[in-house]
Amino acid sequence: MSDVRRAVLLAVMVMIPAACRNRDCPEGMKVKSKADGVLWCQTPDGKSARWIELHKNGQRRQSCGFREGRPEGSFTSWHPKGQVWMQGEYRGGVKVGIWSQWDDIGQKTAQGEYRGGTFVAGAPVGAQAPCERLTP
Repeated sequence: MSDVRRAVLLAVMVMIPAACRNRDCPEGMKVKSKADGVLWCQTPDGKSARWIELHKNGQRRQSCGFREGRPEGSFTSWHPKGQVWMQGEYRGGVKVGIWSQWDDIGQKTAQGEYRGGTFVAGAPVGAQAPCERLTP
């Protein structure tokens, strides 16, 4: 095999998994359901889940974790070209801590703080996070 063919084959092998990662479940989880640009992943014991919504171009749009049926852990949403749009955290089913928002070139545009699900300071980032309205 020529060096050029080997280099092309290696490049394809590296690029394919990177492209597929946008649709895969996190490590330790398996697909529970998949339909209309939404993927539900679940741990084998069924206690934890992750909801992943995709943009029409196949890139991730939003993702949040669940524990025993309530939002728990990180929430992230992305712009269509893959840049992070919003990030925050859920604990016990409600928003907590610092939530941040960026524009599509990576500039932070807003930041707000939540305590026990109540907005307490800054800008109310996360209003469009749908996790509280989802059922795994």
